[in-house]
Amino acid sequence: MYKDRQVTVTEHILGGYRKSGKNNSPFTNFSPNSGATVKYGDKSIELDFNGLRTAIRNGDVKDVAILNPKQIEHLIEQDKITTPFWKNRALKWTKRDNEYLIKGEIPKDYFKIYE
Repeated sequence: MYKDRQVTVTEHILGGYRKSGKNNSPFTNFSPNSGATVKYGDKSIELDFNGLRTAIRNGDVKDVAILNPKQIEHLIEQDKITTPFWKNRALKWTKRDNEYLIKGEIPKDYFKIYE
C-alpha cells in the first residue's frame, strides 16, 4: 500500500521519484528477451518468461498477470492520480525501456539464479 491505496503502474515506473511507491509496488520489471538477466547483489536472475506466460494462459499459475508495454502505456494514460508532467515522464521511460511488468507472486520454478 502507498498513500492508503495500491501503487499504480505510473508510480512503479517513476521509481526513485516515488520511492515509497516503488517499495510497495505489486509489480516486478522484466524483459522478455531470452538470456536477459537482472542483477541482485552478487547474483543474476533470469525469468523463464515464455514458460510463465504459457502457465498463466493454461491456468497453471493463478493471480499473476503480465503487462506488455502497450498495456503499460494505456494504464499510464488512464491514470487519474498522477499529473500530466509525471505521466509524460513515465510514458517516455516505458517507451525507452520496453519492459514488461508482472503483477503478483512469480513461482520460483520460473527463475534461474546464477552466482
